[in-house]
Amino acid sequence: MSHNAIRFGRMPQAEKLKLKAESKMVETEVESPMLANHKTLVKQIHEAYVKNFSMNKAKARLILTGKTSKPPLIIHDMETFQLAERTLAVHMVNSDYPELEIGLQAGDVVLGVGCRELQQMEAEARLFHCCQSTSVETVTELT
Repeated sequence: MSHNAIRFGRMPQAEKLKLKAESKMVETEVESPMLANHKTLVKQIHEAYVKNFSMNKAKARLILTGKTSKPPLIIHDMETFQLAERTLAVHMVNSDYPELEIGLQAGDVVLGVGCRELQQMEAEARLFHCCQSTSVETVTELT
């Protein structure tokens, strides 16, 4: 470097690039233990997601085009929300008491379960609790 370059604090481009590369190497060495932990955590979450929610492009196309044996129930307003809750209640009653064989269909009103007069907040709370239970099971499997 020239005397003036040193005097005014200028640095040649090659030296500047070399210093930047060295600082990046030090930063990556410091972050690598934390990055390794993040990578393993992401891998575990992905594996649990794939195991519990197996969906590929072919299955998604079948669902979206309506070519499945069981059409999906899409919740877009309060009426379909209540229908979804009644459907879940029917499945829970049928699976809890298979010996009864009452033959309930999705959408039937189940008086014993309390689906007759749903209030919006109660319905939302029950669906939220159901979703939370599934999330807790997934997290429990991860840990």
